[in-house]
Amino acid sequence: QSDSSSSGGDSGTTIQPEPTTKTLSGSIDEVTSQIASNTDVDLEITVTGSVTAAQITDLSNALNNLKNDHTAKVDMSAVTGLTQFSDNAFSYCEGISEIILPNTITTIGESLFMCCANLKTIDLSLLTSLSSLGDYCFSTCTELTSITLPNSLTTLGEECFSMCEALTGISIPASVTTIEK
Repeated sequence: QSDSSSSGGDSGTTIQPEPTTKTLSGSIDEVTSQIASNTDVDLEITVTGSVTAAQITDLSNALNNLKNDHTAKVDMSAVTGLTQFSDNAFSYCEGISEIILPNTITTIGESLFMCCANLKTIDLSLLTSLSSLGDYCFSTCTELTSITLPNSLTTLGEECFSMCEALTGISIPASVTTIEK
């Protein structure tokens, strides 16, 4: 008895799957515009150069357009001249899973990351001039599992970690002298 099955016409061409993570790098305007054409993949974003408050809002809005539970790791460590963020700058931004802030930041304002449901980790230890975390700044970041605070921190705002259900512990530096209600 002969085998009449065929190989199905395999031509030897291998089809590579679409990447699940894409890297974007450049000025905040460049990466913000690139996000629009990359909403169906996870992103690793590096922002360089100077940044304005309006540009942060544009970046946050662009990240909210990521689809199908895709998120972004955002590295802003190379940003220059930024000392603070406007209140609510990233609030309700579900597109961020991880963020590295520039070491020039001295104040994190009220509700900066409030309700960033997919924010999982943030390391503030390199922000050696950071003195305060504003009220509600991480409130309702329900997936936040890890936060590292700098030794320069002196004030924790009201309910800055309220409803961070996944956060099981936090080391508060000895430099903190004020914890609001």
